[in-house]
Amino acid sequence: MFKGLWFFVKFGWKCEKKYIVYLVLNQIINSLIPIVSIVMPRYIINELVGFRRVPYIFLYIGILIGYNLLGNIVSNYLTWTSFTYRLRVASEFSLFMHQKTINADYADLESSEYIDIKEKAKKFLFGDMKGFSYVLDIAVQIIGKLFTLIGIVLVIANLNPILVLLFIALVFTNSYVESVIRKKQIEISLKLTAAERRGMYYGELMEGFEYGKEIRLNGMGDWLIDHERRFAKTVNDGYARSNELGIKAGAFGAFTLFFQQGLPTFIS
Repeated sequence: MFKGLWFFVKFGWKCEKKYIVYLVLNQIINSLIPIVSIVMPRYIINELVGFRRVPYIFLYIGILIGYNLLGNIVSNYLTWTSFTYRLRVASEFSLFMHQKTINADYADLESSEYIDIKEKAKKFLFGDMKGFSYVLDIAVQIIGKLFTLIGIVLVIANLNPILVLLFIALVFTNSYVESVIRKKQIEISLKLTAAERRGMYYGELMEGFEYGKEIRLNGMGDWLIDHERRFAKTVNDGYARSNELGIKAGAFGAFTLFFQQGLPTFIS
C-alpha cells in the first residue's frame, strides 16, 4: 500500500508538481477549519462573559467567520484545480503504460494470469474506477483528518482529560470500523475482477464488427447475452454487498461524528 502511494507521489511530482502541492495545501486548509471553529468560540465567550473588550470580540468573530469563508473558497479552488492536474498526470500515466506495453512480450499480454493481475492493479491505480491516483487523494485526506485530530486533542487536553480520552476512543473506534469494512470491500472488489473481465469480453464480442457475421449466422446472440448477463449479475451483486457495507460504515461514522462535534459544548 505505502509503496503504491509513494509511486503516485513520485509520478505526480515528476509529471505535474502542482498536483501534489495543491493536494497537500488543500488538506492543510481543510484540517484547520474545524480547529478554528472549536478554538475561536471559546475566546468569544470569554470576552462576552469576562473582559468584554469589544474590539477583541469583533476580531475573534472576524477570524472565525473569515477563515471559514476564505478557507472554503480556497479549498474549493484547490480541489478543482488539483483535479485538473490529476487528469494531466493520468494522461501521462496512460502514455507511460502504453510505452511499457509496446515493448512487452505479447505472449505474456495474452495470458489469462497476466490479464487478471493487470485488472487487479488497475483497481488500485484507478481507485475502483474513481480515477487515477484517487487512492492518493484519499490517503492525503486521512492524513489531514489525523492532523485535525491532533489539533483538537491539543486544544482540549488542558481542559478535561476525560473528554480527551472519550474523543480519542471515538476516533479510534470509527477508524477501526472503517478499516475493517474497507478491507472487506477491497476483498469483494478483487474477487470480482475475473467476473468483470469475462463480462466485458462477451460485451466486446458483440460490440465488435469482427465476429458479427459468425454471431448472426450461428445464432449465438442470445447465448452470448446470457453469459454477459450472468457475469453482470455476479458483479452487481458483489458491489451491492460492498455498498451495503459502505452504508453501515457511513451510519456508524455519522454517530461518532455527532458525539465528537458535541464535545466543544462541554469545553465551552
